[in-house]
Amino acid sequence: MHLTKLSITTAVATLLFGASFGAQPGLFAGVALGYGQLNNGQKDIPSESGLTETLTGFAYGVSAGYNFSNYLGVEGQVNRNPSLELKDSGTTVLKEKIYDIDILADGYLPINNDYFGSDFGLVGKAGLAYLEVKASPAGEYSIDGPDTVHLYRPKVAAGVSYDAIKNMSISLIYSHIFSIKGRVAVDTGTLSVNYLF
Repeated sequence: MHLTKLSITTAVATLLFGASFGAQPGLFAGVALGYGQLNNGQKDIPSESGLTETLTGFAYGVSAGYNFSNYLGVEGQVNRNPSLELKDSGTTVLKEKIYDIDILADGYLPINNDYFGSDFGLVGKAGLAYLEVKASPAGEYSIDGPDTVHLYRPKVAAGVSYDAIKNMSISLIYSHIFSIKGRVAVDTGTLSVNYLF
């Protein structure tokens, strides 16, 4: 996996900023924007082939869920991940758009001390992601129409959140969708805003 910079950045930010408040019970909804990287499960493309591969890009999504207590909740997410793009001498010959729909269990650990105050905490998430991979081949990769693959994968996430104002939190989250049998894996770092109803 080639996500060293993103992993280090997220880890440093997690150490510096603390994390998800001891969640307030009730319904919540949120939006997220970030950056991610794909691992397509294949070996690097030889430079002499003339092919170049792009595996990074922006990611965004929406979520909604319910916190049962200050420590436990559940949520659903719909996310648009970075696209995989393959070019031959500057011309796109293959593009894969990747979406995921997730069901996750959320765990919260408030940080209550003189330094952080009571508005910070840690958050962890785990569950199942349903991925839709839409490939649009061209040139020698052409097929009759777009090719769509549906996959189920485990997903985990961890990070920090700050209870900015009443009924609103800001979170910095790193997430990973696991690769199985050489298929795509997804890593993202996102900044999200959640509103509690």
